[in-house]
Amino acid sequence: MFKLTIFELKRILKNKVFILATIVISLFLLGLTFLPQIFRGNVSSNSGTASIEYNYKKSDFNNNKVYFGDDFKDPEDLIALMNLSIQDIASSESELENMVKQGSIHRGIVFKSPTEYRVIVKNNNLFNSSDDIIALLDNFNFNTYLKSNNINPSVLNHGKEYNIKGTVTSLEGRGSTGYIVNIIIMIMFYALILFYGNSMVINIIKEKKNGVYETVYSFTNSFSLSISKVIAYSIVGVLQFMLYMSFILIGLNRNKEYYMSEGFDSMGGINFNMILIYLLFIILGFIFYLLLYNILSNFIKKVDNVVNISIPILFLLSFVIISTFVGVNYINGQFMYILSLLPFSSIIVAPLLFNMTNMEISSILISVGILVFINIILAIISIKANKKYLYIKKDF
Repeated sequence: MFKLTIFELKRILKNKVFILATIVISLFLLGLTFLPQIFRGNVSSNSGTASIEYNYKKSDFNNNKVYFGDDFKDPEDLIALMNLSIQDIASSESELENMVKQGSIHRGIVFKSPTEYRVIVKNNNLFNSSDDIIALLDNFNFNTYLKSNNINPSVLNHGKEYNIKGTVTSLEGRGSTGYIVNIIIMIMFYALILFYGNSMVINIIKEKKNGVYETVYSFTNSFSLSISKVIAYSIVGVLQFMLYMSFILIGLNRNKEYYMSEGFDSMGGINFNMILIYLLFIILGFIFYLLLYNILSNFIKKVDNVVNISIPILFLLSFVIISTFVGVNYINGQFMYILSLLPFSSIIVAPLLFNMTNMEISSILISVGILVFINIILAIISIKANKKYLYIKKDF
């Protein structure tokens, strides 16, 4: 099996079209990360210069409550800008945290000073941007500056910048570590699965048609014949996935100030253990889906019919993507936990839950165990199916 796997790897890696496509796609993905820098001039970030474009509305602060720290003097103007009432002002940070935990408010905001704030949310995600708070404080500070110089704020355009610092505290889970990365991983993984799955099936059909399968089987066994292709394509798929992700992360890091602050800054929370978990599920995921493709390849006889076996897998992937996007709004719900156990969805959902909630490592191990068990079952089915349909040549 080892020799067959090496042979398949060399055949794939020496393909000039594969090499060219890998280089072009890598550069294309890197280029995409620079688009916000091209189309956006002034930007907002969690820590840095605030945007001079006021991108907040008073309605942004509906269902929000605030607390002002001792260093925030005379917050009346800020309260007016937010259109808050006395009932919207908490007596302490702990009161805000309790209200957020109970779900009575969507977001608690602690204004430590005119240039520093803290956001409290139950579960942080990509949609919990605090750009509105940054713009609000920017406006407030500019108005304060003008009033201190006896100037009416309404008669001047904004021309001063402030270094506003903010943090986001998630009361449940790890605070949305890498939500953007999770989405990128999901899309990239499923795109590569479709590509390598179809490529492997086309290759199998051609080899059966040309009698290569039968020739190779004469000096090896059905186990080596079936599994070697799955392993080879999985290795190449994982390596290409890691290469693409490296280019994307380099680009995101280079242009991080142009992205939604919490969505990107939280990527810093992805540590070595998190990377290992992602990598483990990606490897097992490639094996799972390529085994499915390998099994289904035995039921078609022409290259033109490859699309027929891609349709059910495409529906399966679409279900996982839609379910994940919907389920992330109920990240601690039973539905997402079930998805983290199902082999076709656990590849993405299990690391996502571990990343964004308090999911225990034991739950991750259960998901891994189920995935490994199902992969073994699929491998057995694949070996038997390839052996059964090995000699059907006249129809090819």
